[in-house]
Amino acid sequence: TAIFQQLVNKNKHNALLILNLHLYLIFGIRALHLQHDHLSNQGFYKNLYISLQSQH
Repeated sequence: TAIFQQLVNKNKHNALLILNLHLYLIFGIRALHLQHDHLSNQGFYKNLYISLQSQH
């Protein structure tokens, strides 16, 4: 039973490691996506501000 217990503990550890890696990737990709959107919005508003100033 000691060997079986070690296998169970090792599988639990591997499952947690995979879950942790999965969450890390999801949040990393989400952060990159949000950062990309923020940079796109900055460029849009900067161009909008410049075009509005040139109209006056």
